[in-house]
Amino acid sequence: MGSESHCYELEQLSGKDERDEKDHRVWLKPWVFLRWSPAHGDDTEPGRRRFTRISMVCFQPTVELVDRVNILHQSPTWGYVLEDPFQLVEISFESWFYRVDKVSWIITKAARRIEEDVFNFVRRDRTARGRVSLFDFRRPHVIAKDTIYMLEGLDAALLCLESVSNRHHALRENNACGLNTDEWENTEQSLEYRKQLFHSTKLRTSSTNQRMQTAINLQDSHTMKTLSYMGQLFLPLSVICSVYGTPFIVDVTQSDSSPSSSLVVSSQFWQLWAVSVPITVALMASIYAYTHCFYVKKICRRDRESDLESAQERPGLALEDP
Repeated sequence: MGSESHCYELEQLSGKDERDEKDHRVWLKPWVFLRWSPAHGDDTEPGRRRFTRISMVCFQPTVELVDRVNILHQSPTWGYVLEDPFQLVEISFESWFYRVDKVSWIITKAARRIEEDVFNFVRRDRTARGRVSLFDFRRPHVIAKDTIYMLEGLDAALLCLESVSNRHHALRENNACGLNTDEWENTEQSLEYRKQLFHSTKLRTSSTNQRMQTAINLQDSHTMKTLSYMGQLFLPLSVICSVYGTPFIVDVTQSDSSPSSSLVVSSQFWQLWAVSVPITVALMASIYAYTHCFYVKKICRRDRESDLESAQERPGLALEDP
């Protein structure tokens, strides 16, 4: 087997803790280039394959990767890399997972704070519903955008990790090369373990994205509610106009007159307002009464549930006690 070279590209996100307050996002693209050359027959043991020259070039390396390589350099087991160069690739994925998992938890915590703010608006009484429009809906959009980028980077990492694992497995199955050793088996298990960790982070990030979509839908529902109220306000007027079918503004221009025209309001114009205004007032009053009654019942039911929960949490007090 001659010398081989592999190049891997990863994407990751780096940010500060207060991600929902300011935009401190820096997108990195680490590149890992790995190349090795097999040793000659005199330098290897029978049935084993060692590599005399192993080179790994990293572009935009993370701090975690630099620390991990330094730890490996000071470790007494650094010679295992000569048995399996893929351990350096596994170290790259390990350091990158540490960074992306940390950022994923930062985004999840920021999303949890946004959820609490949204739910606090929903749990308040009817008089506080008007302040929902003052809620900063930019933050859910920013978090949703970050989760989309995170999912894209995680998918790319999983594809890259799958390619590395398949290549490593193919070389290990080639027993004629002397690569089927304990070191290669441990590396293969480590790559599979990293793959499961990336899947776990991807599931958490996907859940955060769905929760932010729920918060964004709250803003959309508030806008649609405003539009529906506007439609209900003008609906009676349009219905009365269509039922009457009478033009209330008439063009009285004579056919043989000059091109200038004159418009005259019909004497029946007052009937439109006499019918549409009471119907509109009655409709809006009915809608207001219905929504008010609905929210009052909802608040009362929530208060009863809260009282029951507090009674259950109070020590030495049963629900059947007076």
